[in-house]
Amino acid sequence: MSMSPCLVEQISDYLPRKRSITVYDSEMILCQFTDLQEATKMMQTVINKGKKAWQQFCKLLESCDPLLCERVAGPPASDPVLENPLPSHNATQIGQQNVPPTLLVINIHDSILNNCIFGSNNGQHITTERQCVSPHSSESTRRGAGRCSCQCSQQGPAESSPAPQNLQVHSSDLGYVVIGDNNTLIVDEVDEEEEEGEEEEQALYRCEQ
Repeated sequence: MSMSPCLVEQISDYLPRKRSITVYDSEMILCQFTDLQEATKMMQTVINKGKKAWQQFCKLLESCDPLLCERVAGPPASDPVLENPLPSHNATQIGQQNVPPTLLVINIHDSILNNCIFGSNNGQHITTERQCVSPHSSESTRRGAGRCSCQCSQQGPAESSPAPQNLQVHSSDLGYVVIGDNNTLIVDEVDEEEEEGEEEEQALYRCEQ
């Protein structure tokens, strides 16, 4: 599938206005590394959204590039119900197989990173205690003890990232950082004072008994 970057951007801007996909979906499409990855991501997103999104996609694609629309969706059917049938999820595998491996090089120096995600197909759910820091405490105490100086050749399972990767982190504070694309990072913060208050109430209740 040969879809120009201009056409991908035009469709990504059109579909959210038709409420076929969300603005976040559009941003995820346009943030891919290569033009082929953008086109593949668009196809995956439209197919996952269902029949309405697929019909809107085919309608705009046909007006912009009829030949490409026929290659993607097939020739128009006489029955309007069967027009532009939604392809199966396997139809996008051809585009995925043609995606070249991406060389990922990340260098982080003297930085503070919190709740950051890099890369593909990861998810994380974190529950943390929110500590109340005194205004008189030192800067190093407020920033925490997350100072990191390391070099990692790969992050996550080897089978999920066949492309060579190089991650370098020096003198940086990292918190809840995930390497990869299509990730989910959920952080639940619990106030430390609330937990201590609950423990004190439980202790007083036991003493009264």
